[in-house]
Amino acid sequence: MSNCIKMISPSQKRLVASLVVGAFIFLARPINALAETTFVYTFNDAINLTLSGSFGERYSTFIPVAPNILNADAFVSLSGGGLTGAEGLATLFARFLEQPDVQLGNWNAFQPADFASDLTPLTFSGSATFTGLVIEWIPVPQSRQLSIPVGTALTVSVPEPTTAAFLAAGAVVIVSLARRRRD
Repeated sequence: MSNCIKMISPSQKRLVASLVVGAFIFLARPINALAETTFVYTFNDAINLTLSGSFGERYSTFIPVAPNILNADAFVSLSGGGLTGAEGLATLFARFLEQPDVQLGNWNAFQPADFASDLTPLTFSGSATFTGLVIEWIPVPQSRQLSIPVGTALTVSVPEPTTAAFLAAGAVVIVSLARRRRD
């Protein structure tokens, strides 16, 4: 092993050391430290649902966003909407193609919801295609009302594509400089 290290030239050792240090710095940063941009989906139609059903049964409905949001990695905010009515349990989820639903909020009976203030930013387990919201409820025994007014903004975070391009371009430049020095 030590003979292999002796065969490497000093410039190759510096190159390997700089690549190892660079990789360590890159990997030690949290993923969200990469540049992020937000995608805002605006509801063009009002969503008004009566969350009713048989006492104690679990129900759910899907509220799609079109087009789907590619590479969503965090929920940022929902600017309006909420739940009214006294009875019934309700949970709001984000839905994806590639991973399970992610819970955004949960409300008990006699607990109204204001999506603009009750929902906090949340990082997903990985980037995935965001397809919409799911509301799940259990009536006990009366119904609740869900409303999302026209113009409500749903904001999610997506990685900025230029960051990955700059990182790849930088790696190509470093490798090409290393080869040029060697020749």
